[in-house]
Amino acid sequence: MTADPRAALAALQAKFDAHEQAAAEVIRHWQTRAERAEADNRWLDTALKEAEARLKRRADAVNGKVEDLTARLRRASRQGTPPPSEDSTKDAAGNTKQAPRAAKARRELDSLIGLDSVKAEVKALVAMAEIRAERARHGLPVPSMSLHLVLTGNPGTGKTTVARIVAALYHSIGLLKTDSVVEVTRADLIGRYIGETAPKTRAVVERALDGVLFIDEAYGLYRPKSENDYGFEAIEELLRALEDHRDRLVVILAGYEEPMQAMLQGANPGLASRFRTAIQFPDYSPDELVAIFRRFCAEMHVQLTEPAAQRVAATLDAIHTARGDRFGNGRAVRNLFETCLRRQAERLAGASKKLTRDQLSTLSVKDVPEANDIR
Repeated sequence: MTADPRAALAALQAKFDAHEQAAAEVIRHWQTRAERAEADNRWLDTALKEAEARLKRRADAVNGKVEDLTARLRRASRQGTPPPSEDSTKDAAGNTKQAPRAAKARRELDSLIGLDSVKAEVKALVAMAEIRAERARHGLPVPSMSLHLVLTGNPGTGKTTVARIVAALYHSIGLLKTDSVVEVTRADLIGRYIGETAPKTRAVVERALDGVLFIDEAYGLYRPKSENDYGFEAIEELLRALEDHRDRLVVILAGYEEPMQAMLQGANPGLASRFRTAIQFPDYSPDELVAIFRRFCAEMHVQLTEPAAQRVAATLDAIHTARGDRFGNGRAVRNLFETCLRRQAERLAGASKKLTRDQLSTLSVKDVPEANDIR
């Protein structure tokens, strides 16, 4: 049977129509994507132009600052004055003010309780270093000066605190690039086996470069009765570092006076010549111990009743009178303060009512042990 030509033609036309519709949809899809892409390109072009404009404004600002700084440096060079730094400001008369970090370090030094002789020696040392730097800047002969220090005295007299202040002051006058202090003891420098000590000591020195290396109880490196002790190797490495990094390292030795002097005189001929400045830290007086106790109270927002204050003074006076060669000074005061807080906590823990702020911030006479109760 012959198929109807009209039906076949109609079916073929229907296929063509379907394909045409599909093609039109595809064309519309890509037209839409093209329009979106064009819009994105316009947005990107605008964003790039804005970014370029911002970069140009920043570059102009930086160039202006560079030109201003260059001009100031040239003027300073012609006038023979030091160039401006981030720590230097000028008053209305054009005089250079003290650098903020130097002023802060000096305030911290002045705020230390007691230690009048120590403060005076540190200030004299820093003044000498400042004048030495000024002479060098003016091309004048510079007197020989060792920046390395020996701090001797009993525990708790502020040796570590003063070492940190010295680091800040040295940094503020340009002797050191940083005010960092690396604190170590014998255990940080000495290895357990042959060949370990030198690399270990060198690693510590690398950490301390451009700042201060603080060696507490430094005489622990010197054991003359043990010829094979690795401490001698550590001392040799330290001396080598002082020579190789003379402009980048300051070493401060701390500890008791007698063993420190024994090490300086007996460990190595070059040791005493490099540590010519020694500062002795005296024990605190009873009044100074009380002032330290009150400072602890202020830091913890604690008040003393009058009877408690009297007992604190009496207890510290008795502790000071009975002190030995290894008196703890500030540490003894801290121990007493912590004992008072512990006794206060035991007393308040049994209170049946809700504690008030005044109760929590007041030490009574019951909280302060008498001298014979201190072990």
